[in-house]
Amino acid sequence: FGTAASRFAERKQLVVEESNAIGTAYLRAQLVAEPYSGAVQTLLRSYVDSRLETVAAGLAKDAKRMERALADAGVTHARMWSQVVELSRKHPDSVTVGLLTSAVNDVIDLHAKRVAVGLHNRIAPSIWRTIYFVAIMAMALAGYETGFSARRGTLATLVLVMAFSAVVLLIIDLDRPAQTMFSVDQRAMIDLQESFKKPSP
Repeated sequence: FGTAASRFAERKQLVVEESNAIGTAYLRAQLVAEPYSGAVQTLLRSYVDSRLETVAAGLAKDAKRMERALADAGVTHARMWSQVVELSRKHPDSVTVGLLTSAVNDVIDLHAKRVAVGLHNRIAPSIWRTIYFVAIMAMALAGYETGFSARRGTLATLVLVMAFSAVVLLIIDLDRPAQTMFSVDQRAMIDLQESFKKPSP
């Protein structure tokens, strides 16, 4: 439970970190010359849409839709990086270009981290086997004791079964982002998307 809870908290924190990194890159793109400034900002807006689409596909348990959204994000990464590389070659000593390069790199790194934590890092099979073994042994012991007892503790046994089931379901939901009881709030990314739609002052 502690492992699953910590990873759930990490996924929540990464949403905030990624949205901050995208916002920083968007602001730093304003410091460089056109057409690079507008191109990078357009790509960042598209990237936010792709990230939110990935989350929506995961909640809908649509694997193909998620793969397309992740592929779109990867294409956007490549396009942003090509813009930054071209700009860096034209202005190798520019401080603002260096800041933008660092910001775009952070966006790419945080995307990889979110994918790793959200899709690949799972509770180890050995831990699941231990959880199931403990649950089975507890149920077997409860049944054994009930069989030798003159008084049937049906209510107590039912409560024990429900308690074990609730804990296992809770761990599964925390460990898998596509479950429904606990979903990572995407408010930071949604707010960023909405801010992009507002006209510049």
